[in-house]
Amino acid sequence: MKTNIYKTYYFVSAIFGISVLLNFFDWQLRGYYTEKAIAWIWILFTLAFIIGFWKSRKIKIYFFLIVVLLILSLLPMLLPFYAMVFYLTDTEDYQQIKIDNQFRLETTRHHPMSKARVYIYENHFGLFEKNIARPDYQEIITQTLSTKNHPDLTPIQNVKIIAQNSDSIGLEYQINGHKKLIYHPIKNVNDGY
Repeated sequence: MKTNIYKTYYFVSAIFGISVLLNFFDWQLRGYYTEKAIAWIWILFTLAFIIGFWKSRKIKIYFFLIVVLLILSLLPMLLPFYAMVFYLTDTEDYQQIKIDNQFRLETTRHHPMSKARVYIYENHFGLFEKNIARPDYQEIITQTLSTKNHPDLTPIQNVKIIAQNSDSIGLEYQINGHKKLIYHPIKNVNDGY
């Protein structure tokens, strides 16, 4: 029984670790809530694991290591802590649009110090998504509305794929009734940002 619980926890931890590693290389499991669900499942399993095996010295060390890492994440201006909060919740996620079965768009800030961006994800193998472009959200709003005087988070009403090739993707944005075709270069570097 005890070994089954350990194996289950290691399996959940491995899935969580793979999810984080994929994210670092601009890949993720398909769907908006998939990563968040995996992270929360890992947190719940970790709490249950620690409570269930609290008498073990290794588990106490593991618990205090997690607490110390959480406290250390607060020291550098809370940036790592906020990055974890953004990863676990939909804080700073403004909009998700499914363009078609192959592409989806997400307007968000993935990092506490970054500006809002439009992340364009392409479906691969039915299970994974790759971030292929992340243009600046304000530039899209400014180009579409042809003015700099607009609310900060004007929602995108509709998006259509007009053209795609190996080095760019053309999207027609509709914002406040205005339409504009914008070509975005496709990233060929996995920078994890």
